[in-house]
Amino acid sequence: MVGLLALASAGTLVATSSVACSIIPMTTAEKWQFNQDSRAASKPVQVGHLCEFTNAGLHDGISAGPAKRLGNNRFFQVMGTFDGKVSDILVGDCNTREVIRLVSRVDPSTETAGTSCGPEFSGVLPILKPEGDFTLKEGKSVADLVILARASSNVRVDEALETILLDGLEKRLPRKDRFDLLCGCKLYYPDTPGANL
Repeated sequence: MVGLLALASAGTLVATSSVACSIIPMTTAEKWQFNQDSRAASKPVQVGHLCEFTNAGLHDGISAGPAKRLGNNRFFQVMGTFDGKVSDILVGDCNTREVIRLVSRVDPSTETAGTSCGPEFSGVLPILKPEGDFTLKEGKSVADLVILARASSNVRVDEALETILLDGLEKRLPRKDRFDLLCGCKLYYPDTPGANL
């Protein structure tokens, strides 16, 4: 499952000058306090009848559009777009209960001067055809999509999907901040193993 947020547990980013960039780690007490403050300020997840959701995650920053059928007991949800192109997709396999997240790679031709922390990019590479490398209907399983994505220079498979269900101390998020990764199974394929979790 996928990590969408850079959480405070990783540290606080501080640009001390135009020449230096450093990560100053938080103490355990600072992490705990940040986590408590974030939990208190967080709004409950809002879920629609087609599994679309907003306000997920510790900082309310995770959302997705409606689940859509792919056939073969699979579904997908768009979690992000950039410049009119799909840049972030959640794909679920209701037979195997597997969920993956495919994320666009940055477009190296759009590199800007950047910051003291490194280069910045103003574009992403397309995931889906006709501009991208593949369609979500290729292959017979989510595992097949992972193989195709790894072979693509435009897409990466986010290997840390589970982390979007964790807080800043890597504990399970409160129920109000979680979302059902397999909601599309319950919606479209109610007789599959993914619908019965």
